[in-house]
Amino acid sequence: MKIGIDLRVLDSLNITGLGRYALNLTKELIKFKEEYYFIGNVDRSELEYTKNMTIPIELPYGDIEFANKLLSLIGYVEDLDMMFSPFYPLPERRTFKGIVTIHDLIPLRLPEIFRNTGIYNFYDTYMRECAEHIDHIITVSNSTKQDIMELYGIEEEKISVIYLAGHSKCFNREDVGEAQQKVFEKYRINKGYILSLCTLEPRKNLTRLLKAYEIIRTKLKEEFHLVFVGGFGMRSEELIREIEKSPFKDNIIMTGYVPDEDLGVLYSNAEVFVYPSLYEGFGLPVLEAMGYGVPVVTSNVSSLPEVGGDAALYCNPYDVESIAYTIEKVLLSPTLQRQLREKSLERSKLFSWEKTALQTRDVFLKCLNKS
Repeated sequence: MKIGIDLRVLDSLNITGLGRYALNLTKELIKFKEEYYFIGNVDRSELEYTKNMTIPIELPYGDIEFANKLLSLIGYVEDLDMMFSPFYPLPERRTFKGIVTIHDLIPLRLPEIFRNTGIYNFYDTYMRECAEHIDHIITVSNSTKQDIMELYGIEEEKISVIYLAGHSKCFNREDVGEAQQKVFEKYRINKGYILSLCTLEPRKNLTRLLKAYEIIRTKLKEEFHLVFVGGFGMRSEELIREIEKSPFKDNIIMTGYVPDEDLGVLYSNAEVFVYPSLYEGFGLPVLEAMGYGVPVVTSNVSSLPEVGGDAALYCNPYDVESIAYTIEKVLLSPTLQRQLREKSLERSKLFSWEKTALQTRDVFLKCLNKS
């Protein structure tokens, strides 16, 4: 079985959620006996394991039609049985079967944020093509599966739900203590903190988290940081303006993108991890935080209760008072903190990249065997 995997999603130097998925999944897939071909600009140290199986070609981001012509030609020349894309569209005309992963339909579920952007139109066009031309769809939660079926009428048997897992480096807790002082100095952390990790953009709901933090600080009269970890996304300047107006701005830290080696320290030492997103396809940071036994507060919408189970506390992401109350509940109860830490660690053990890869391979085999 010869399978091509489109790794364009790894071209960026700063690997985020989609890149983590592609990287960790492919590391596990190559342990099986199938013949894999990795397509894209993958000259990266993390991808040393692909060295002898790479078809090096830069597939353009902007011109999807041209990129798909290249993919179709590669598939024909290499005589591939199948091509899998962890994110990007596959060509309509091809000699091989095609499987894609749909991580979410967020732009279509939050049109008030995305309607006037190219992202909205990209997703809509992409999903219509998938409905008509893709042999099988992998998605990362039952919530997203329902979105796909509801919005595009794709039949249930054409969709498989396969959960993600936490980033493998983040689950190694060795040397966290030794690195703590260095990381704290780097990001100017000198007291306890509430942690939130995500790209800074409107759907992550960070302005409401900021307002909730202000409520808690006013009530508790205790100094602690609010730490935002993540790159600056669309309309992040709105959050920055709100931070500048905050009476507690001197205790609010924005780290920007953080390398993997620092994440373990930041997760492990947080008083509570808060992820008040308005919508998610999965919610990988929730699972990563649980892998460190951190108490988690997250939204009661979309896939987040599916990921957090009974190991997280949930809030209404549209209600600042609900967010503040739920965080405060954790901060004021050492007993609840201990219970959530224990539950988080147990919950995280249910997810692994080995399991994700095995289930993905099963989908590959079933698709190939289907006439």
